Amino acid sequence: MAKKVRAGKPITVIVGTLAAGSDPSRGEVGNPVKTRSTFTYQNITAVGHSGWTGRGFNQRISAAAQAAATGSITIGALVATAQDTVLLGDYELIEGVHWAIAGSEALTAINIAAAISNLTGFSAEVNGGDDTQVDVAGPVGPSKVELKLTTRSGNLTVSPTDGYMSHGDPSISAPVIT
Repeated sequence: MAKKVRAGKPITVIVGTLAAGSDPSRGEVGNPVKTRSTFTYQNITAVGHSGWTGRGFNQRISAAAQAAATGSITIGALVATAQDTVLLGDYELIEGVHWAIAGSEALTAINIAAAISNLTGFSAEVNGGDDTQVDVAGPVGPSKVELKLTTRSGNLTVSPTDGYMSHGDPSISAPVIT
């Protein structure tokens, strides 16, 4: 995957704060009012392709429901000598090696979905409304997952077109201060 994000357990720290500033001219009532506040954060680490490591300390994984990264592959008019290649995360799927062009676009979509579903961390199924579209689900979380097409024939198109699947949930957010 482009980025593998890991987060430690949430850490809650009690912090001493002042409710208001001090005013010595007011005597005893002018003294500062001391209160306590909590600060909850997580240590988050991301590791990229080239081995770089990014760290974030004042962040937190949001408590949103978890969802997978998503994307889709659409099969167009078939060219038999294609050898199209789909880059999906750390995997490279090559036509003729990992999946085969079948007699129709719908059968080819089934072959691509089966090949993707065999990959660790991914699942795919043919879209119920369009039998030439394969809906791909990747890892859960804020990972950035590559989805690119090396086109030799024009058989396939991918969505989103920016080269990465949509981000899943939960996401990285600010620390919680109470």
